[in-house]
This record gives sequence, C-alpha cells and structure tokens, in this order.
Amino acid sequence: MNKKEKKEKKQVNEVMVKVPLSLLKNTYQTILVANQRAHWHPEELIPVGVTIQDLNNYIQSYDKQLKKLNDNKSIPSAS
Repeated sequence: MNKKEKKEKKQVNEVMVKVPLSLLKNTYQTILVANQRAHWHPEELIPVGVTIQDLNNYIQSYDKQLKKLNDNKSIPSAS
C-alpha cells in the first residue's frame, strides 16, 4: 500500500462547520438553564463544565473580534 492509499484510508474524525454566533450564545444560555435544573452525576460534572467554559470562551473571543470590527468601521475617514 502506497502513501496515497494510506491517506485515503484514514478516517475523518472531525469536521469544521461555520455556525452563527447567535447559535453559540443560545446554546450556552440553554445549557446554563439546564445546568441549574439538572442533577448531574459526579462523573458528568467535568465534561459539562468544560463544555460550558469552551462555549463561553468562544463567545467572548468572537464578541471581541466583532466589537473591534465594528469599532474600526465607525471611525470617520480623514478626508
């Protein structure tokens, strides 16, 4: 089997998709509500916490990028 055939046989484990930031925000809020109501098993606490933290980090990062982009657009040109 040559290198090309080996490459073709590799399985794809993850696919990157574009999603609206509003979807991430809504998902985050939904998980926060569910978290308040749920009775998690101890072994579930870390994965749930990491998921909430990851979503929050993504949201904050993209909100900052969006703010910078909007701030740059609102600067009047010096003409």
